[in-house]
Amino acid sequence: MSLFTLGSAQWGQSYGISNKTGKPKKSEIERMLDFAALSNISTIDTARTYGLSEKLIGEILKTRPNNEFRIITKLSPDIYEQGVSEKDTVIKVEISVQESIKALQVEKLDTLLLHHGFHRSVMSGTIWETLKGLQNSGVISKIGISAINPEEALEALCDPSVEVLQVASSLLDQRLIRNGFFEKALKQNREVFVRSVYLQGVAFLDPNRLPGHLKPLAPILNSIQTLSQDLHVKPEEIWLHFARSISAKNLVLGTESLNQLMSNFEIMSKPISAAVEEFSNEIPQFDDALLDPSLWKF
Repeated sequence: MSLFTLGSAQWGQSYGISNKTGKPKKSEIERMLDFAALSNISTIDTARTYGLSEKLIGEILKTRPNNEFRIITKLSPDIYEQGVSEKDTVIKVEISVQESIKALQVEKLDTLLLHHGFHRSVMSGTIWETLKGLQNSGVISKIGISAINPEEALEALCDPSVEVLQVASSLLDQRLIRNGFFEKALKQNREVFVRSVYLQGVAFLDPNRLPGHLKPLAPILNSIQTLSQDLHVKPEEIWLHFARSISAKNLVLGTESLNQLMSNFEIMSKPISAAVEEFSNEIPQFDDALLDPSLWKF
């Protein structure tokens, strides 16, 4: 298994509440991939909606004859629209798949996820059945979903055709952990990728200068800072130590620069602190409005 997965949302667009550098240059992405190739990091996560991310990945990897990167991508999130016929929706799915293949410059997609988990069941499952058909015809190797919330993730475990799940979980967002999702996924041999391990950058924010909608998190962020000082580590290391303790997962870590990638690699190579596990057990359950970036009101 890859040490962790390269998150490429930042490569094609400005992304993340704490992103101060914007999109990296193509040369910086090339340096990141050089480092990853030498460091047991062999999976890249992208999506149709990540700006130029797929295109950049395709251009760079095409020049590497011994490319061994696995690419996980996602359908365009607008494939489903109320009022659009099933026939036209199927066409939109097929176009999104072909656009990903063209951008990534591959013959077939290794792993394709629904960008919204609920698309699996809309239109009596038409979208999902279309993906299964494309999989059976050899256009896609593995199919799965990117779950927006715990309910979508847990529901998907009831469908054995969902081979891969991408979910959000972090030190502050332990909803799936406390619902037993990861243990269930492990027993079912599902492949699980965990994104937003830094809660889309909240881990890097100053607790005293939070946006208004996140101010209720200030006390726990201050506690994390205190723990980090006691352990002589950076606050973000506390978050990553916790994420590494989650079972049945591969972490998706966003990478804006080679320095950030190298920092994540260094943290991933350290022993997991028992103090972090003890601390995490005392964290309260926060409201969905604080944990789900799609609900944030700026």
